[in-house]
Amino acid sequence: MDQNEYAAYLDRYRPMVQSGKIKKNIDEYILDRHYRPKAIKKLRHEKNFDLALWTEEQVRLEYRRRTNLYWKSGEEFRFDYRNPVESLFIRKKGSDRAVFGVGGSGGSGQRQMNTFFTVVFYLLGKKTRIPHFLLKYNGFNEFEYIGRKYRMVLTAGFGSNFNLDERLAREIRKKSSYWR
Repeated sequence: MDQNEYAAYLDRYRPMVQSGKIKKNIDEYILDRHYRPKAIKKLRHEKNFDLALWTEEQVRLEYRRRTNLYWKSGEEFRFDYRNPVESLFIRKKGSDRAVFGVGGSGGSGQRQMNTFFTVVFYLLGKKTRIPHFLLKYNGFNEFEYIGRKYRMVLTAGFGSNFNLDERLAREIRKKSSYWR
């Protein structure tokens, strides 16, 4: 699948999804409209091809965790179930706090953000002490405070999806704690 072609389809169909002309998931719509017909045309000639399996409705299961953490706007913080650990990168100035990014290992964008802000906070931590607060998600849909560390805490996905200097990556890994 060509990424540029797919991006063009997304640009073309996104307004139709927003206006309500397309009711289904945009990715499913693009696959049904542009990719599945081509695949079926090619596969029809295969010996063990079963058209019924390719045309039956797919079932999708989603799991959204609830939480006891809320953004300043009052919106609930949604923990991504794909992440065993999620990192919130927060700046505090006086009584004001701002979230710069949320990182984890659940998706490529999350891994990129996790690495980027881990490096930024590591470099800032050389000049000033930056605390790392550890929270655990429990079975009652609540975050529990575990503790605070002043050493950089690395999580799964560090170094992924980000072009990071290998010398700096080694230095960060050597001087950091790991969360498992």
